[in-house]
Amino acid sequence: LKLLKSTIQKESELQELLTNADRNIERLASDCNLIREQLEIYANLDEESKKYNQLKNATLADYEKYYYATRLAEKIPSLESKHKEAVRQKSALESELKSTESKLSEISKNFDLIQYKQTREKADQLRLRLSAVTAAKLEKENRLDKLKSDYEEYFSITKILDQAYKNRERYEKIKETTEYFRSVLREAAPVVAQNYVYRVSAEANQIFREITANAGTMLKWREDYGIIIEEDGYERPFQSLSGGEQMAAALSIRLALLKQLTDVRIAFFDEPTTNMDAERRENLAAQLGRIRDFDQIFVISHDDTFEPYLDNEIRLD
Repeated sequence: LKLLKSTIQKESELQELLTNADRNIERLASDCNLIREQLEIYANLDEESKKYNQLKNATLADYEKYYYATRLAEKIPSLESKHKEAVRQKSALESELKSTESKLSEISKNFDLIQYKQTREKADQLRLRLSAVTAAKLEKENRLDKLKSDYEEYFSITKILDQAYKNRERYEKIKETTEYFRSVLREAAPVVAQNYVYRVSAEANQIFREITANAGTMLKWREDYGIIIEEDGYERPFQSLSGGEQMAAALSIRLALLKQLTDVRIAFFDEPTTNMDAERRENLAAQLGRIRDFDQIFVISHDDTFEPYLDNEIRLD
């Protein structure tokens, strides 16, 4: 039953679509008839087009003539205006020509051909002189430019020379001052050396007393750089000192020089006991241990004699 109802409903819908389709077909047929009626107007279009093309070809030459004539006709007002202006100018020129001819006739009455030729020859000569003068002027201008260039170069060289003379005077003054200071230093050198020897001697004496722990001895470093030890009113030269005293004296001089000539309060001794016997090694270690006027003393050695006198030890195996 449901299938039947559905089929009936579809049939009704299809019938309605068929009705609409028939209506559309009738409308399209009517439109088609209308278009056919409208196209009947152009049934003879090809024949008419051919006829008009023949007519166009037959009248083309006349049309071009007409077109050209029309363009010329448009220029007629302008050409007429130019013609009038040309006529006016011609009239003015003819009038000016008559006036000029009249003046020429008047001048010709008083014209002297011989004088004209003389004047012309004189004018030619003047032209030649003018050319020569112009050439001479150009040459002088070139020479003037060269002189200006030479002058500028000379002026530049003069400036350089002036500066060189000033520098020479300054250098001569510096040389004089340098020679003066050199002579003063040359004369003062013995005094300076004597002063250094005295200061080093005093410093070495203090260090020597620290090393030897003997305040009753005095070390003197003479101006000939010889070393003397004074004790109990007697002076002993370096050669008469014992090995330990010689070592202490030499060490004192070296440390005093280091202290006086630099601000460094650090000393390094690299293998100081080389080629020494056991007693001298012990004395040197003890003497270095008694130095107190340096911030730090480094001893680099394979000798274990220094161990009892060290504040710090770094051992490398």
